[in-house]
Amino acid sequence: MPRHSGIFDINQRPRRSAAAGGFCLLARREMATGALAFLPLRPPLHLTAKEAALFHEVVANAPSGQFRASDIYLLTSFVRVTLVCDQAVKALAKANDKTRPTRMKMLDQAVKMQALLATKLRLATMSRIGPRTAGRAHDGHRPSAYESMGWDFDN
Repeated sequence: MPRHSGIFDINQRPRRSAAAGGFCLLARREMATGALAFLPLRPPLHLTAKEAALFHEVVANAPSGQFRASDIYLLTSFVRVTLVCDQAVKALAKANDKTRPTRMKMLDQAVKMQALLATKLRLATMSRIGPRTAGRAHDGHRPSAYESMGWDFDN
């Protein structure tokens, strides 16, 4: 009688590859340390070069193992919205008095969407630390006497 039964039987002969089994290899086991090391996510092929570069930048700047394969859709949306924000800022800079309110509204909506996606992806500071940790850091900060006097040391 086999030890494992079913379609996920790893002892089944011949062994099926991960691709044949429908598995997505996101992580590999490091033999020396036994720690789980995550492979970096690749941008989808349908992204433009600019979008793919920003995708790589976001993934590279995040802590290792923060993103999973299921986050690719949100990451893609975040990248696209971020580029829309950049375009909206440029359009607002070139806007005249007649088009400025429309461009400002477009920028406002894009920034709101960017902030929402950043929170969901745990890219925002508030989503990375707990409220108690942030409160303790704020309570522990005591400005020096010189900071409270408002002296400007740059001159």
